[in-house]
Amino acid sequence: MDPDGRTPSTGTGFFVAPGKVVTCAHVVPAGRRYVVQYRGEEYDATLLVREPNTGAEANFAYPDVALLSVDVADCAVVPVGSTFPEAGRELYAYGCPLIVRLPVWDHLDLVSEGQRVRDGTTDVFVKTKGSQVQPGASGAGTIDLRTGELVGMLAQTRDAKLDLGGALIPAGTILDVLATAGHDVRAANQEAAADVVTLAGARRRLNLVLQLLAVDLDDAGPVVWRSMLMALDNSPPEGLDAFETALALLNLDLEDLGNALEELARVTRSPAKPIRLLSGAASFAWYAKRPLVEPDTAIQLARERACEEPRVVHLPAACDLTVKLHAGRAAVDQHWEVIPVSIVDAETDAETGLPRRLVTAARWSLLDRDGVLVDEDDPDGIDAAWAQSGAQVRARIGRRLLLVLPATIADTGLVEALRREFAPCMFALAGRSLSAALRRNSALLELSPSLDDVTELAADVRYRQITRKIERASSR
Repeated sequence: MDPDGRTPSTGTGFFVAPGKVVTCAHVVPAGRRYVVQYRGEEYDATLLVREPNTGAEANFAYPDVALLSVDVADCAVVPVGSTFPEAGRELYAYGCPLIVRLPVWDHLDLVSEGQRVRDGTTDVFVKTKGSQVQPGASGAGTIDLRTGELVGMLAQTRDAKLDLGGALIPAGTILDVLATAGHDVRAANQEAAADVVTLAGARRRLNLVLQLLAVDLDDAGPVVWRSMLMALDNSPPEGLDAFETALALLNLDLEDLGNALEELARVTRSPAKPIRLLSGAASFAWYAKRPLVEPDTAIQLARERACEEPRVVHLPAACDLTVKLHAGRAAVDQHWEVIPVSIVDAETDAETGLPRRLVTAARWSLLDRDGVLVDEDDPDGIDAAWAQSGAQVRARIGRRLLLVLPATIADTGLVEALRREFAPCMFALAGRSLSAALRRNSALLELSPSLDDVTELAADVRYRQITRKIERASSR
């Protein structure tokens, strides 16, 4: 606004961090009062950055970036991407063009035509087409519909009267300009937008899972991917890749997941990869309108795994499958191998005070996974190898193993001794019941079940039936 209260300039902006709004420099001429309208309320704002800062008049010179500070609680921060939108990518902006001098919010469907450099300069833009960009839409954040992340900001129209699109200031340029001006918002943006559900965000959070699934899908090719997703009654987008196909297999009902993988087995005439995909994706599947693994439980498990001395966890699981699914969903950045360990043993190990066979089995499991050659049936050889390299083995691969014990254990001292002897390895007690003494033990983390025991057993049966259906489909 002008100092006298008139409103000659209107534009659009977006929250790049809590309380920080990005818009175009030409929207906020210097020496004015700035007002941000958000969710029906008006807030006074302070101009922090205006580049170029060429005076009071509106100026469209590059990079045309401004940053405002505004006291707004609970603002929706847009996740900023790190990739340039290649030609053909579908984009979306939500701007406030002036219609008969009144601001009206409007959806702008755009298509990237790729990078453009202004003649005789190093000024980089993203050229777009597909919607009528009118005055007032300047400063609108523009997202890539495939990733859900911001790729640029609308700065100029190609023709205010025709559906020719406009020019975007790339997201990377915006961040660089702000950082140079002393307002690096990258970390704040990532933290604030961490919970925003986007494809790119999902790729980061589910990096390991998606990588493993995508590897098995990669050589199948787009025709097979589309066939799989059609079995889910989906209309797959053009340009589908293995990562997007893998993502489409997550958070499905177990039955639907089975249908897609049965189709994969039918087309490829091989059960191996569909069964591996079932094993990986089932950690995110649903059964009887409940997740097979509660997301919050998986988060607790992953956090505990990252501790220097993780507690023993109680997994309320009646089936081996449930334990494996929990381990699969909690494996955020590193594979987690589940190893059952028996404790049916009356002999006590003199060194540790633990059951002798338990100590030997746990030590051999770690040595074997680290490539140390020793006979599983040679306790003395295992002890010697452990004395020589046990500490290094635990440090190298300890976090990769989940050693599973029966939940019938009632000895709290045993639980505490296991933590000390094998940290940072993690132990789990698997079973529906747990002794009262262990429930009160601070060395144990008790997790909540997602399914009751009857439903869990039914899901286990259905999983095995789906596996057999995949095998039969591959031979048709």
